[in-house]
Amino acid sequence: MKMIQLGFIFSIIGSALVAITPAGILATPVLMAGRIFQGLSGAAIMPASLALVKAYWDGAARQRAVSLWSIGSWGGSGFCALFGGLIASNLGWRYIFWATVVVSVIGFLMVKGTPEVKANQNPAISSIWLA
Repeated sequence: MKMIQLGFIFSIIGSALVAITPAGILATPVLMAGRIFQGLSGAAIMPASLALVKAYWDGAARQRAVSLWSIGSWGGSGFCALFGGLIASNLGWRYIFWATVVVSVIGFLMVKGTPEVKANQNPAISSIWLA
């Protein structure tokens, strides 16, 4: 959960930096910093959220949950391309990133109460690796 929350924070920072990118000499470093934070966001959220799916569901329910996770994460990118094109055409490209800030804040609030999942540490297995 900490990684997912950190990912949302990185997404908010990165999207805000891209949205406020100034014209001129500061454009490149601000835009690059924003894109770096967005990349770190994906690197934190994707594996951690899939690990939560594995931790919370078993059997056939897990298969359905992974399918929905895949649709949401990978299928959502197709929807985002359409949404981003509509927003950029009608409002301007910066509004895409402001929308991302809003969605990230909503996502952060949605996962806020989720309990932390920790690996089950079995002393017998740990001793095998230490030997």
